Amino acid sequence: MDKKIVETRSLEIEIKGSKTHIEYENLTIKEGDFVLVCGKNGTGKSTFFNMFQNSMFDYFVKTSGELIYYDNNGPTEIFSCPESEKAHLRRKIVIIDQKDDYEKSDSGYDVLIRKSEIAIKNEFDRAIQKNLLKQMRERSEELFNEYLKDDLHCEFIEFKLKKVSSWSGGQIKMIHILSGILKAELMKSRLLLMDEPLNNLDKEYKLKVNRLLQGLMATRMAVLVITHCHVFEGINRSMIYAKEMANRCIVKIGEEAPQPNLKCLAQLKFEMEE
Repeated sequence: MDKKIVETRSLEIEIKGSKTHIEYENLTIKEGDFVLVCGKNGTGKSTFFNMFQNSMFDYFVKTSGELIYYDNNGPTEIFSCPESEKAHLRRKIVIIDQKDDYEKSDSGYDVLIRKSEIAIKNEFDRAIQKNLLKQMRERSEELFNEYLKDDLHCEFIEFKLKKVSSWSGGQIKMIHILSGILKAELMKSRLLLMDEPLNNLDKEYKLKVNRLLQGLMATRMAVLVITHCHVFEGINRSMIYAKEMANRCIVKIGEEAPQPNLKCLAQLKFEMEE
């Protein structure tokens, strides 16, 4: 039986500094789940998505219910756990957002390893850091050779030196995605959140992302993807579909989705700030 990773129980939350109020019916995400979060702009997809990690940075305020994370130590209620436990949980949930953050002086290699390098140095003591940084360097070269080398037309040593700004938007996007995958692998994350990973990618890169995700599913990592594209080849998936109704946004899983035969997991109500 697949193990639970995250569960909501009658959860209601508010965003600090705003009037936005969100209600979740009971939702369970298990190992190996692949869930598409679909819908029009402004229907609460990103708010739903960000709740999983931002609750650990005091961005949200819980008004009732529970948000529970499960691991080998048992269940942990995220909103009420001490900061020391939240630091542990942050390693287990990785977000790949739409922003391709880089400085003009950055090489492609800088962008590929930065998230992992920061996480390793912030979350582990020096004895563990040395081994993880070695793994990071080795795995980054493997990812480059498999997913970037042919398209970038360079060797790894040149990739480590060449400015990332010299490549196309789609190439930079792929480096950005690989940086999140690298971090998730090194941190042994159990939940990966991806915001519009297929935007600005050509067909070849979309197929590569699909192949990456298939590999992650084999590790039993759960993946949530915000997307306007429903095509992910060879992956069994559920769907969360966001629909706007007047000044309230409703997110249902499966029932009103373009593929209504997908299983229904939960419902989210999103009250927009007036």
